[in-house]
Amino acid sequence: MKSYNTWIKLGKGIVLTTFLMAHLAVSGCNSAADSIQNTENKTSKAQALTAEPYIPVSLIDEQSESRYIAPETLGEQLKSPVNDFTATLSNAEIEFLNEKLKEVDKEGLLQMGVVLVATTEDMPIFDYAMTVAKSWALGSPDNNNGLVILLALDDRQMYILTGLDIEETLTNETVAQIIDKDITPHFRKANYVTGLSAGIDALVWKMRQHQ
Repeated sequence: MKSYNTWIKLGKGIVLTTFLMAHLAVSGCNSAADSIQNTENKTSKAQALTAEPYIPVSLIDEQSESRYIAPETLGEQLKSPVNDFTATLSNAEIEFLNEKLKEVDKEGLLQMGVVLVATTEDMPIFDYAMTVAKSWALGSPDNNNGLVILLALDDRQMYILTGLDIEETLTNETVAQIIDKDITPHFRKANYVTGLSAGIDALVWKMRQHQ
């Protein structure tokens, strides 16, 4: 499994980005507790989502100042395609993304999962994402076509972890372009549901081209 490093300038910040499993530090995002407003979504459904904020499972000690969740504790909590442990997405936004990912899974193209956490603390985001992916075991029995999108919002980092059987289609360059053009512009405005939806659509479109 190959990877390479490149420098990408986002707004005022310059961050080291690693792709094959594409690692992006997202500049200009608000904190994880900020609500998603004024969504400039090309998908009308995402624009209309206004449900009450999602309350995550109680993995974070309310008495602790730390928002860190150890990745090895997440396995049993990953019950649906989209798992938000930051109270960033609303229930309706989660359901919207869940339905999108379930339809993708039915096509047999990808089995995708999204995880939002506050921080990976001192753990490299690649290691965190890999630990989550191993416990989740996405992908069909016959194809290593799993894909995990991990967001660490307080760290302003994102990592896309791809299965071996989809690497030839979702190459380093392809994933980098999707992150840069489809996801990051929305994340800069804290439009997380829009960015995720656009990124998912772009990844799926690329896979369909190579069927």
